[in-house]
Amino acid sequence: MKDNFVYKLGPAMWPPSEVRTGNIFKNGRVYCAIDTLLSGAFPAISAARGETERRIELGE
Repeated sequence: MKDNFVYKLGPAMWPPSEVRTGNIFKNGRVYCAIDTLLSGAFPAISAARGETERRIELGE
């Protein structure tokens, strides 16, 4: 028998403004840190991806 976990989630989190895709094609898959999307500091997913890559390079 496998262990089971039940999580109680809080309220939904939404970015303060609309986040556009930027210079990403519809079928493009990108990875970025969730805080870069939800903070509203970056207007596009492509910018959030760039910040995430910068953080990884610097080891942050």
